[in-house]
Amino acid sequence: MSVLQTIRDQSLANSLAFWRLLLIAPIALTPLSCKIEDGSFRVRKRGLFGILKQADMDEDGTRTIEAEWMSASVVETRYSEDVVVNYRLAPEVRFPGALYDAVQSFLHLLDPERLNFGPENILVMGDSAGAGLCLAMMLYLRDHGLPQPEGAVLLSPWVDLTFSYPSWNDASLYDYLPSNPKELRFMNPASLYLHPDHLPSLLRHPYVSPIFADNFEHLPPILIQSGGCESLRDEIKALTSKMSASKTTLVYHEVYEDMVHVFQAFPFSRSCEAIESIGWWIKAGMPLISESWKRLNRHGSFSQYQVESKVIPLLYGRRYRSIPG
Repeated sequence: MSVLQTIRDQSLANSLAFWRLLLIAPIALTPLSCKIEDGSFRVRKRGLFGILKQADMDEDGTRTIEAEWMSASVVETRYSEDVVVNYRLAPEVRFPGALYDAVQSFLHLLDPERLNFGPENILVMGDSAGAGLCLAMMLYLRDHGLPQPEGAVLLSPWVDLTFSYPSWNDASLYDYLPSNPKELRFMNPASLYLHPDHLPSLLRHPYVSPIFADNFEHLPPILIQSGGCESLRDEIKALTSKMSASKTTLVYHEVYEDMVHVFQAFPFSRSCEAIESIGWWIKAGMPLISESWKRLNRHGSFSQYQVESKVIPLLYGRRYRSIPG
């Protein structure tokens, strides 16, 4: 970790390509046994509304979203196949490009003329900015009356581009992310993600910074994992607190003490524990939720209905768990 911190401190002014390489380095160093097949698909107009309406109208049917079907150690416990989407990145394509690609990818899975998956058979998962994008996608789907996935796994979700929580400074001695990114002249994530003309007005938009959503009602069950000493610690805690206050969304938050941002990508013993917990959530947790739903004489998927608060202690007893080091 000290090596990554040294590189961070010496390289804040380097190119964006360098930072992208640095952030995927832990994954590249982690041995995974993968089987990968091409899953790219041609984008179709979907008649989307709201902030994605113009992006949808601009599509002419020739663009392809790159994706791969993957089987790896983190997903071998699953009962379904897994697709990894290479959504467009900023600043080459600014907001809402990534959100549009995420929504398109989800609807592609549901398309009866293509893959024809049922939403009850889909679980979404992401880490860091990708986890924030997953949450933004679910908010968009909910807000526009579109089907929701049956559940979600969010690893160290990045949900606040205002960088207003103190752990961005407090955790810089332990985490490998830069301290207070909003002070970076060329590498400010908010400036890279949003068009300069829209920066002030969109910075707190719930599809940009999901923590500022008016509410988190009627979302599918969500497992959140985070590190106890990561830079996003405070905003993730605030997010889960807001989500736990909802009456219709189940969130389960695991905090792994002494762990950094997206620690699951590093070869730590705690990473194995976290991945095993993800496997439990997918293999046993989600079926447990469905079974409890049936016992309440409900029909259909969990995410389609209002969840009574009494379901929560029946399933887990607590919504928050701290994992000692």
